[in-house]
Amino acid sequence: MDVPGEWLVIGAAISLFSALLTTLLSEILQHLREKSKYAFEIQKLLTQEEKKFEIELRRKKLEEKNQNIQLVKKYHDLEPKPDLSGLDLSESALRGVNLRGANLTGTDLSNADLSFSCLAHANFEGALLINTNLSNCDLSRTDFTNSNLTGANLVDTIQNHTIF
Repeated sequence: MDVPGEWLVIGAAISLFSALLTTLLSEILQHLREKSKYAFEIQKLLTQEEKKFEIELRRKKLEEKNQNIQLVKKYHDLEPKPDLSGLDLSESALRGVNLRGANLTGTDLSNADLSFSCLAHANFEGALLINTNLSNCDLSRTDFTNSNLTGANLVDTIQNHTIF
């Protein structure tokens, strides 16, 4: 073969190789786009399922909290008081309840409204009372040992022999 002919063959081979490589890369990109599309759809479905799970979990927690609130309201005048220790009563509206002598050890009453309630002789040991409204409550002989009262409203409370 003469030199110009060899260059023509090499040029043709390079062109053919370039065309094959371009086709192959195009097919690879198309395959990746499809996989990416499926991956996006799968991620979208997973996100939807996670949201459904979170909503169901919130619903169950709210249902449990409502049952706890109903328990307190149902038994607030009973003597002796029921054991309400460890319940989640956060953000509850319990204004004016009679929980005299109740066991509320470890109960979460954060952001709850207990204003105008009788809480005398109650045990709130280790309870969470963050931002709880306790205004105008009778707290006589109430035990708040190791309780978190950060931001609690204690305005106009009766505190005879109250333990903090």
